[in-house]
Amino acid sequence: MHEISMTVNGSVVQASVEPRTHLADFLRDDLLLTGTHLGCEQGVCGACTILVDGRPVRSCLTFACGCDGADIRTIEGLNDDPLMKQIQNAFCENHGLQCGYCTPGMLATAYDIVRRLPDIDDQQVRKELSGNLCRCTGYAGIVAAIRQVLDSGPENASVTPITRESTRFSELPKIEKKNPITEITVQGHPESLDISPEEITGVNLDKEVILELSNEKLWEIISDLPTVASCIPGMSLESVGDDGSVIGRLTIAVGPIKASFSGKGIVNFNPANTSGQLYGAGTDRLTRSKILASLSFNIEHFEENCSKLSLHVIYDIRGPLSQFGRKALVEEIADSLLKDITRSIVAKASGTEHKIPENRSFKVLPFMGTVLKSLIMRLFRQKKF
Repeated sequence: MHEISMTVNGSVVQASVEPRTHLADFLRDDLLLTGTHLGCEQGVCGACTILVDGRPVRSCLTFACGCDGADIRTIEGLNDDPLMKQIQNAFCENHGLQCGYCTPGMLATAYDIVRRLPDIDDQQVRKELSGNLCRCTGYAGIVAAIRQVLDSGPENASVTPITRESTRFSELPKIEKKNPITEITVQGHPESLDISPEEITGVNLDKEVILELSNEKLWEIISDLPTVASCIPGMSLESVGDDGSVIGRLTIAVGPIKASFSGKGIVNFNPANTSGQLYGAGTDRLTRSKILASLSFNIEHFEENCSKLSLHVIYDIRGPLSQFGRKALVEEIADSLLKDITRSIVAKASGTEHKIPENRSFKVLPFMGTVLKSLIMRLFRQKKF
C-alpha cells in the first residue's frame, strides 16, 4: 500500500492505495465520486476526463499514486464554478447531450477549450473534441454549445492550470473530516476502526430464527466468539481482544463472484438481557469493495426448550460489489446462511458434528429464482384488492 495525500474538489484526502490503483477507480470506489464515468478504460473514449492540476486528464490511465500532492477536480467539484454553469446551460439549450454517459468528460474538455482557446473556430473545436467520443448527438449540439459560450463572453473560471512544483501542498488548508467513516472507507485498515454504531447507515434488515435450545444454552454459544465464528460458513477469526475487538475474515461467493472481506469489529455483550451488538468495517482487496455493518441481536424465550434469536442488521456496501447489496438479494443470502448457522449451533450444543463449508457459495440460477419468487410473494402480500 502507498500513502497519498491530494486535494479533491477542495478537500484534503489522505489514503492508502495499492500502486496499481487508477485514479478513476479511487475516485469512484473509495471517494464515491461517481460523476466520473468509466467507458473503455483504455484512454480512448474520454468519458473519464477530469481536471488534474487544472488540466484535462484521462483518469482511467492515471495512477492514483502519481497524483500525490495534486489538485483534483471532478464534475462534482465544479457545481459552483461560474464558467462550468455557463457551459452546462449552453449544453442544455443546444441539446448537447442525450444519454449523458459521455457528458461529464465532455464538460471537462469543453471547460478546458473555452478557458484555453478563446479565439478558436468551429473546425478547431471539433479537433479538440476528437478525444471525447459521443454515440448520441453527432457533436453538432456540443460544438454549438461551446460556440455559444465563446461568442457570449465566457465567465471567469475558478480552476486554472498550475505546476506541481509550485504547489506547496503542506500549506493548503486541511478540511477536518466530519464523518470518521471516510477514513476507514478510504484506508481500509482493520487496525484503525474509528467509527461508532450510530454512524453506520444504510440498508436495514431484520431476521428472526427459532432454535430448539434453551436461552442459557444458546447464550453460552453466542457469547463465545470463537465458538459462534466456527458456526458461520466462511468466517475465520485472527484475533480476539480483551476489549471486545475482533479481527477476522468472511468469504462468500455468488456464482463466479467471490469476495473475502477482512476487517475489524467491536463486540459488546449484555448478559443481563441476553443481547449484544457487533459493528465494524471490512475490505475485499481484490475488488476494493468495502462494507460497513452493525448487527444487534437479542435472545428471548419462545416456548419450552426453544429460543427466539432476533437480528437487526444495518449494512452499507461500497465499490464494485455494491450491486450485490440490494436488500432482496441480501435477504436471500441471509436466509440461506441462517439455516446453515442454526444447524451448526444446534449440533454444537448437542455435541454432534455438523460440517459447514469453508465459504458459502450460492449458485446463480437457483439463487435468482428464489429471489424472484420472494419478490413476487412480497408484491402479492403488499397489494390490497
